[in-house]
Formats: sequence, C-alpha cells, structure tokens
Amino acid sequence: MIMNHVRTFVSAWKVRPYTQWQAADHRSIAYDKLAPQIAAACNHIVQDGPYKGMKYFGPDGVPLVDPTPTTKLLGSYEEEINPWIEQIIRSGAETVVHIGAGAGYHPVGMLTRMPDANAIVFDTLIPARKAVKELAKQNGVHDRLQLRGFCGSQGMLEIDLSNSVVISDCGGAELTILDPKAYPGLQSATILVETHDAFDNRITPRLRSRFSATHKIEFRHVIERDPSDYPVLIGFPASSATLALDEKRQRTADGKVQAWSLLTPYCS
Repeated sequence: MIMNHVRTFVSAWKVRPYTQWQAADHRSIAYDKLAPQIAAACNHIVQDGPYKGMKYFGPDGVPLVDPTPTTKLLGSYEEEINPWIEQIIRSGAETVVHIGAGAGYHPVGMLTRMPDANAIVFDTLIPARKAVKELAKQNGVHDRLQLRGFCGSQGMLEIDLSNSVVISDCGGAELTILDPKAYPGLQSATILVETHDAFDNRITPRLRSRFSATHKIEFRHVIERDPSDYPVLIGFPASSATLALDEKRQRTADGKVQAWSLLTPYCS
C-alpha cells in the first residue's frame, strides 16, 4: 500500500503541468474571438454526435478549463470514439467513473443518455469540478453526479466497479490508476482510456500487459476532420473552420498520433 501511495504521488507530479499550470493558457486570442461566434451559431447546444441536443454552457462563455469548446458544440470532439460511446450507452452500465473530466462533456453527456446511471467524476482542478457541476445542472442530471478531487490511492478502492464503465483522461496518470493489481475491481469494468503516450511511452504497452488476460483491447487513432462535414461552419473562413475543429492533439516522440483504447471485460 505504501508503494501505491508513492506511485500515485509520482504520477500526479509528472502530469501536474498538464492538469494545472496550463489550464488557463491554452486558448489563443484568435480562438477566443472565434469560440463565441461558433457558440452563438450553435445556440449553445451540441449539434451532432452521441450527445446531440445537450446544452453546453451559454452566452457567458465556456469555462477556461475546456481548451476546445467549439469541438464539443460542433459534435466533432473525439468523434473517433463515438461508436464506443454508443456501445457504452447501450451496455446498461449503472455507474460511470470519469477520471479527468475537464468541463464535463463526456460524463454529463452520458448521463443525459443513460437515465438509470450515476456518475462519479474525479478532477484535480477546482474550476473543472465547478464547470462539471454547472453543466450537469444545465442538463438536469446533477442529482445523479458526484464530484471528487484527485483520484488518489484510495479513490478507486472505494467504488463498486461491478457493472461500471471507467473513462480515463488523466494526462499520463493511467500508469498508476489503471492497475488491476492495485484495484482488482478494474478486472470486471469496461475501460475507455485516452492513451497519453506523448507524455509517457510506457502507457500503451503497460495497458496491454495488465489487461490482455481479462479484456478485449481495441484501439482507435485520430483522423483528420473535414470542415464540410459540419453545417454550422458553412460561411466561416477556411482558417476559422480549421481552428474550430482543432483538438490540439500531441504526437509521441516517434510521430505517432493520439490514440484511444476500449477495454471490454471478457466476463461481460
């Protein structure tokens, strides 16, 4: 248990620059001018994807903890994993555990589609937790959502992970949190993880070695967006449309693009 505490601390320290200090400096002046225009064109409602029709903040603007709000409003955000999101929604999972939720797009969106589910959201940033709470209230699902801070060594042990889905977007801390030896409940949970190999190239190999015996493991990679696929962008300059669709994905040291992995337990 002491070793788990140490590993959690080291992992949190390594990703601290990505989860805290960069929280308010990720939008350019050009993007900050464009975002309200896109939001108004969308009437502050998600236009496409699994959460189509979800309210996404309002005229006061999207909190700074979301670096790319236009992608959520357009419904282009992480659209590579939309089939997996629909699969999770149909699964009948009772609990959605989201680690690193940002402004709440996925956990709140899932609750709008899963009326019998509850969500537990971990995020280290107080502004992020406030944003998730506000978004949940806007969409009438706040009574089924519980907010927590840093997912430390006890965080996952306190949750019943049977019939649950764990979504991880925690900037490299996957190495510590997604460990079935430390958290045996993960062996029966569906896991959707953004693999931050750009932060730590050990993540994908470790996930394979830890879960290959208990889970079917699938991968999807970033695909290029075509602005013509999004009607809201008609009339915007090409440079603005491209900017609106940019998710600011990083590549690994050897040039590989961003990937996600879905781990589905064989026992499900």
